[in-house]
Amino acid sequence: MSFLWRSLAAAFGFSRPPRILQVGHPLLRVPSRTVSREEMFSEEVKSTISKMNSVFTSPLHRPVGLAAPQIGSPLRIIAFKLPDQPRTSLPTVLINPVIEMIEAEEKWTRQYESCESMQYYNAIVRRPNRLQVRGIRQDGSCVKLDAKGFLARILHHEIDHLDGMVFADRMEPKSIRHDNYIGKFELPVD
Repeated sequence: MSFLWRSLAAAFGFSRPPRILQVGHPLLRVPSRTVSREEMFSEEVKSTISKMNSVFTSPLHRPVGLAAPQIGSPLRIIAFKLPDQPRTSLPTVLINPVIEMIEAEEKWTRQYESCESMQYYNAIVRRPNRLQVRGIRQDGSCVKLDAKGFLARILHHEIDHLDGMVFADRMEPKSIRHDNYIGKFELPVD
């Protein structure tokens, strides 16, 4: 741990979050493993969720969503937190999420999108504006979410990670750009 990081950790009471795997790492291309009922409360699942939570509370990251493979875990777990939620609040965690499409692909919207695993780049990606997701909460209870707008986009993006996909696999051709060009070179979106 560097001197700067130790100093920040001591002053503000946080620990270093896990490293976020970047595009090119093979774990990001492998479908994640379903969490069985028996392992729902295992140390592996608890540790994975704890590491994911630390990414959301770290001053180094500002994610709206994260999938377990992005921190090196092969489990089907995602976490999300909308930007209007307090910085210190923990994200919502879903285990074994499954998407139920509501909209036809022709109705999907085009928006710029980025990813913690493809830092400093964004591209236009078509995603559903509305979908439903079934999953399991950390306490083992089942949940069904009716997601719209930005939340639907986040959930679709994170569940793609669980299936070995990154947003570059869905991006519109020639729409990728570096974050330095946000607000300077904009392609039309929906």
